[in-house]
Amino acid sequence: MQQPTVEQPIPYGGYIGVPQQQPPMFVQINTGTQQPIIQHDWNASFCGCFNNCLACVLTYMAPCYVFGKTAESVDDSCCCCACAFFITPLNILAFALVRQKVRKQHGIDGNCCVDLLAAFFCPFCTINQSYREMGLAGMVRQ
Repeated sequence: MQQPTVEQPIPYGGYIGVPQQQPPMFVQINTGTQQPIIQHDWNASFCGCFNNCLACVLTYMAPCYVFGKTAESVDDSCCCCACAFFITPLNILAFALVRQKVRKQHGIDGNCCVDLLAAFFCPFCTINQSYREMGLAGMVRQ
């Protein structure tokens, strides 16, 4: 009769004979849970407006609608953000804040300074990029 074997734990919670992988890095969130850090670049490039021509035209013809829908998708007020589009100093800040929320929601690397610069120098590209990143451009036929 054979003796039962006991598996011995090794670092990172693995067992002998099982291929080991590095544990994911974790960051503490206010809720007390841990979430893996996954940071990558934008799927929708900043100057890639013409990758979806109809979304591009919609952004340039009705930017307040596109911006409002993007804001709504990150749990901001669609109407308030669409109205903020028409108030010059406020719109740059609103564009940057929505872009920051899109970045955080999708784990995209970046910072608030880059968001502000993008919103200041090319607001339409900023709106369009956030809109496409959220997948809202799929509502417009390509």
